[in-house]
Amino acid sequence: MSAYSLREITYRDAIREALAEEMERHPGMIIIGEDLRPGGGTFGVHAGLAERFDARMFESPISESSIVGVALGAAMAGGPMVAEIMYSDSMCVAMPATPADAKGLLKSALRGQDPVIFFEPKLLYATKGMVSDDPGLTLPFGRAAIARAGK
Repeated sequence: MSAYSLREITYRDAIREALAEEMERHPGMIIIGEDLRPGGGTFGVHAGLAERFDARMFESPISESSIVGVALGAAMAGGPMVAEIMYSDSMCVAMPATPADAKGLLKSALRGQDPVIFFEPKLLYATKGMVSDDPGLTLPFGRAAIARAGK
């Protein structure tokens, strides 16, 4: 039997608890993002964290690409890092699985106005597949290709 119990809390409170517990666990962990303070930000997710971890919470201007860049650099230097992106509703994440998907999605990412995190799994670099030579062909984000219909 576990000594821990379950309780009902909000999504916001679960995020705040996880951040606080991990910041306690990792003294070098930092958070960078937009609107972290005052009062825990627009949605109150960070309420109370600035008072506990003031020197490790960095307010950023509204610039998702710079937030992600700073976070990536800090993480590569060896520490847990949180990049709080307020306007992630307009951010796309792509991880293509085939050469055709890689070409079409990357072209869409480069032509679009929204920030895109584009993953290129190194184990797929030698993967072969049929790819159109049409220089205008792109693949839209948010639509899956049905490889095999389910039952």
